[in-house]
Amino acid sequence: MRTKKPGLRAMANKTFAAAAVLAVFITAGCSSLSYNKKVRYMEISGRGCYVCERMDPVVDEISKEFGNVVDISTYSETSDAGTDLVKKYNITKFPSNIMTDEKGDVFFRYDGLLDVPAIRDILRTRGIGVTPAVAVQNARPSAVTKTPGETLK
Repeated sequence: MRTKKPGLRAMANKTFAAAAVLAVFITAGCSSLSYNKKVRYMEISGRGCYVCERMDPVVDEISKEFGNVVDISTYSETSDAGTDLVKKYNITKFPSNIMTDEKGDVFFRYDGLLDVPAIRDILRTRGIGVTPAVAVQNARPSAVTKTPGETLK
């Protein structure tokens, strides 16, 4: 008995169906990755600022933990973008921590050193993190802050 070989049209239909399934799979995968981030966290540092240098590992840890859902950026006061931010937000002390929502409205601002648990708590107030719980109460003024142009000894 002779077996019937699939025709060109049947092969094309199967190829098209496989391509369609693959396209849906890829699109679904990309849509879960390409979302708008709800929060932008900016840390603006001063040149020669010891406290600002102490923020580096904090920002690194927050980036590892929340980098996929929070837009995290660090700026130097002397960079073009940093200078613009200093003017825009009227920054007078460093480090300056600013968080904005998806509309660009500032919902948190703090001049001084923040630790990882404090930033986690702030992000939880916006529904980011494990549990959207209590508002941040532990953001305390840093013992050491500096104003633009000031050097710490």
